[in-house]
This record gives sequence, C-alpha cells and structure tokens, in this order.
Amino acid sequence: MIIELFDLPKISTNKIYAGVHWRQRKQQKDQFLLLTNSFKKLEKVEKKVDLEFTFYFKKKPLDSSNCSYLGKLLEDCLVAHGVLQDDTIKYVGKVSYQSLKGDENKTIIKII
Repeated sequence: MIIELFDLPKISTNKIYAGVHWRQRKQQKDQFLLLTNSFKKLEKVEKKVDLEFTFYFKKKPLDSSNCSYLGKLLEDCLVAHGVLQDDTIKYVGKVSYQSLKGDENKTIIKII
C-alpha cells in the first residue's frame, strides 16, 4: 500500500529533544489525526508489515533521522484510524525514514 500526503507540518525530532511539553505534543498529534482522516477509508492491514517513510521538502530538508517524530505521528495515525492494528513489534517490523529535496512538500508512506 502506498499513501501520499501533502503539506504536512514540518516538525523536527530535534524539537522533541529540546523538551517540548506534553500538551504541545498532544496538540501536534491531534492536528495530524485531523490531517489524516482519509486513512479511515484505507484497507485494514491484518499482518505484520514494514513501514517506509519518504519525506520531500521544498525548502531545507530535514536530516533523515530528524524525520522520526513525523514518522511516529503518522504511524500512530495509521493505528488510530484502524489501518494498522497496533504499532507493537507484533504488527510493525522495520521502520525507515528518508528525507529528500523536492518540488513540493510531500510524504509517501509505503506499507510493505
């Protein structure tokens, strides 16, 4: 399954290391849940999968490892909207992040 998302907020994992308060992290998660409502229409995945996140940034791409917070938010949204049963090791194996310069701000999620 391949999912494309456009113009998501750009949040570096470095922000979390800087000590962002839990309320702000909850607001970010709630915002992502709203932005991913279309996930509710996706086919449910019953087996263990690997996740590949590719982030394209129009300006100043984040380091690939600094995309991990964005990936975690999106993985949580896949679970919250019922696409994945859970994000434990029983259902998610390998997770990878790639950051690239692009013509538009776009995220591609591959569920393999």
